[in-house]
Amino acid sequence: MKTPLISIIMPTYDRGDLISESIDAIINQSYNNLEFIIVDDGSKDDTINVVTEYTQADKRIKFFERPKNRPKGANACRNYGLELSTGDFIIWADSDDIMHPKCLEICFRLINEHSSDFCRFSKAVFFGSNHNYLISEPVVNAVIPLDIDNLYDMISNTIPFNTCTVLWNREVIGKERFSEVILYGDEWEFFSRLLSNGLEGISIDSVLYYVRKHENSTTGEFWSNDKIRRNSKVKANELVIENLKDKDLLNYKMARYFIGSSLFLKDKKVYSVLIENIEHLGFIQKMKLNIRYHFNFLIRPLYKAKRAVIKKIGRNNE
Repeated sequence: MKTPLISIIMPTYDRGDLISESIDAIINQSYNNLEFIIVDDGSKDDTINVVTEYTQADKRIKFFERPKNRPKGANACRNYGLELSTGDFIIWADSDDIMHPKCLEICFRLINEHSSDFCRFSKAVFFGSNHNYLISEPVVNAVIPLDIDNLYDMISNTIPFNTCTVLWNREVIGKERFSEVILYGDEWEFFSRLLSNGLEGISIDSVLYYVRKHENSTTGEFWSNDKIRRNSKVKANELVIENLKDKDLLNYKMARYFIGSSLFLKDKKVYSVLIENIEHLGFIQKMKLNIRYHFNFLIRPLYKAKRAVIKKIGRNNE
């Protein structure tokens, strides 16, 4: 029986100083029947030279540049890499992170044992060089089934789905692709779309991926209130709401989550799109959602401001 081929797809941009560690972690996987597709997003540093040395030494590595007719960004590179790939299974990786050496072996074995569409696993965060984290021997304590009943847990991030922490059976991806207009919240939108198609997978708590945090990461930019990242998260919310509505999955519990998301992002667009898509809910439920939003958006800030003024007056009178 032929061993299935796993495709690892990695977008990269100006990672000449970090990508070697990421590549080494993949080519040294204990599961070695793989093709490794790296797609460059127009790097201006020596990324291309670094990757070329690897392609000359290992024929499993294939290097491409993002076509000029596709928009700049990691998602266009991920989609392009998927279209070029030939593997039976797909996993995406980032060019500044480290994959556990047994990641592919463990995930493939469990997918095969449980006849699953995907295997989701955990990640750990590290800072700086790879000397600042410790790769431990993974222990699979429990294999938890995941299906469309877990969709809320995925959307609310109770069960996180990150770009690089899921091995997918290629067949279940079908024609679905990353949105190429979203620069943050992209995997959340894409993977919620996949799970809402009725897939059946598994989740394990084993740490099989190590995410490098640094000032140039997209997460860091989002929490620094980068306008592009924040607007992308808003757009991702809008797309998830519309997908849920189209599939008759936008229930009251989901709607409450998006009210909270709109308040967190401080953007009325999410609330407006939600209201447009909940006409199927009952009158009482819609009223509760409107009250929840307007109370938190309008009244609570006024209440907090009033308390702050009272405190300030009290301090001045001491």
